Amino acid sequence: MAPVPPSASLFERHPRKTIGITLVVGLLLAIGATEITLRAFAPTAIGTHGYVRSLNGWRFGWGFDPGQRVRIENPDTGHVHLETMNNHGWRDRDRAYDNADDSFRIVYVGDSAVFGFIVPGDRIAGRVLEDRLRATGINAEVISIGVSGWGTDQQLEALREEGMRYRPDVVVIHVSENDAGDNLMHRDTGKFGSRKPFFYELAADGSAVRHENPRFVEQERHIKRQYVIASSEILKRLWILRGASKRRESPLYRIGDNQAAQLRFLLGGSDGNRLLSALGAPSPNGIDASSISAAIAGLGLEPHQEAIMRIAENRHFHEHWHPPYYRQAYHDFQSERWRLLGALLVKAKRVAEA
Repeated sequence: MAPVPPSASLFERHPRKTIGITLVVGLLLAIGATEITLRAFAPTAIGTHGYVRSLNGWRFGWGFDPGQRVRIENPDTGHVHLETMNNHGWRDRDRAYDNADDSFRIVYVGDSAVFGFIVPGDRIAGRVLEDRLRATGINAEVISIGVSGWGTDQQLEALREEGMRYRPDVVVIHVSENDAGDNLMHRDTGKFGSRKPFFYELAADGSAVRHENPRFVEQERHIKRQYVIASSEILKRLWILRGASKRRESPLYRIGDNQAAQLRFLLGGSDGNRLLSALGAPSPNGIDASSISAAIAGLGLEPHQEAIMRIAENRHFHEHWHPPYYRQAYHDFQSERWRLLGALLVKAKRVAEA
């Protein structure tokens, strides 16, 4: 090979490196241009549970920034609604702390039921109530402050730190049955025990006493995968495609432990067990619709056909929700968890009255 003269261009002296660097720079520029274009004209979102690294996340454990996008997916139809958090980071209309219009104000605090994690924005409970009140001529605002997965302790904090800034006439706190366990999340020795910046314990007199959660600093050291993905329009779309691909590869119907519990709850123990026996042992490959229909017909359970087929659908929420979790036969209301929930509500009542 002839020697390269000193006057030769960079490409002539290092052709392979030059081509490689040019391709890499071109690829990075293309990715950057795509990211900027998507952010400007077609932003999307993933998840509905909020993030620690957000304005309301640092305050209450997890939440959203003002103007942050959220993806709401109907689990029955698969229809997706892309919405934007309001000017204070809540799933609500934009609100002002000052009541310039002298409206009758209701602050509605809660968890996923207030957030409306599977319904479009015009169907969340607070907005429906506000629209109905206004339709009757009442100048009302129903200010929704809720995030999926919150416990009563987070609702109390949000009422004190955010809700009371609106000087409401009425305060409504939506309590879900699973709050009794959520309020003790700080005792989890795993990652969930570090999710909230505070926790409450029962004092000797039965009142709820607030403590700082020293483990919450772990959230500052660890950046969650979902937060990184949610920071990029390209990564969000790849994440959504990944989820869609997993769903396509999964069987349409499956009878797992939670589906079995729901079928027994629907049909009663005897008929439920007969149906489960007819369907056979659970299989990782799922079960086809014709087999389910044949079992239903063979046992004379046609009046429950639609409900059985819905329960048998291979939906992700079946992994977490089942009747014994939210419809228990008996509660020991003198247990610590229930007394703590009651003490938190007493504290919230005092905050509202003050």
